[in-house]
Amino acid sequence: MDRPRGVDRALEMLDELEERGRRQGRIQGAREAIVTVLEARGIEVPFFVRQRIWTCGSLGLLETWLTRAITATSAGAAIGNE
Repeated sequence: MDRPRGVDRALEMLDELEERGRRQGRIQGAREAIVTVLEARGIEVPFFVRQRIWTCGSLGLLETWLTRAITATSAGAAIGNE
């Protein structure tokens, strides 16, 4: 039995939306992890650093910052601002 017209495209769009949602979730998680790691290490996270983290939409860059946050001596150093 054939599907009604447009069903395949609707399913493709749903898959695209789900993937976009997963990616946004990973980005949000990385943002939260950076701040959590810095704060857990006793490093103050000033407003300008939080703002830069929360407005970044690049998962790759956020992952780089997260890696730096593990050893950085300041929040600015974690995001390459020093």
